[in-house]
Amino acid sequence: MADNNADEAKANPQKKRLKQLEEIKLKKEATQSAQKATSKKKARAKKSKNKSNFASKISAEIIDETVDEESARGKDEEVEDPDIILKTNLMKALQHVEESQVKITTVAKHSEAWFKKYNAILDQIEQDLEVFELNQEQNQKQLLEAMAQLKESMVRDAANRAKLKSMYGETRTDVSRLLTRAASIGIQACRTVLYALAKVRDRAFREPVSIPNVPS
Repeated sequence: MADNNADEAKANPQKKRLKQLEEIKLKKEATQSAQKATSKKKARAKKSKNKSNFASKISAEIIDETVDEESARGKDEEVEDPDIILKTNLMKALQHVEESQVKITTVAKHSEAWFKKYNAILDQIEQDLEVFELNQEQNQKQLLEAMAQLKESMVRDAANRAKLKSMYGETRTDVSRLLTRAASIGIQACRTVLYALAKVRDRAFREPVSIPNVPS
């Protein structure tokens, strides 16, 4: 029977507390009764103990009120099973763990996607740098070739200018000679035409015609 009561007390802490309060109340009532009996016998001899008895009475009344309040409150409260409380707490903890795991998984996915995007950007930058360096080498090579060709063109241009200058001087001399020769031929042709016209006129009017001297 004692073992059953002990097991029941362990299973229901609130019932154990109510039982303890009832025992305290009974002890206080017994103490109060004993003090009242003693005070009646020694009321005249021991007046000094009245104050102690009064204080004890007040303390007993306060204890009684406290016990009554806790007893009433304990009766009104529903007795909960510790196993149910433990199971509820474990379920709440498991729910928090699952929620935290979902959040961590979401953060990990976002982080992975961000790192992939970051690595892709770095790869693109590296490729652009390689293309830029290659193009820079090609552009530098083409620039050097263009400068060499320009230098050669300048040399050829200077040579052509010198050649044209010498040719221009000779051509100028030949042109003056040709112009002089053409003028002479033109003058001779004009004289021939005038001679022919004068001959025709003489035949038409039967007048003697003087033949002009035509220079050879």
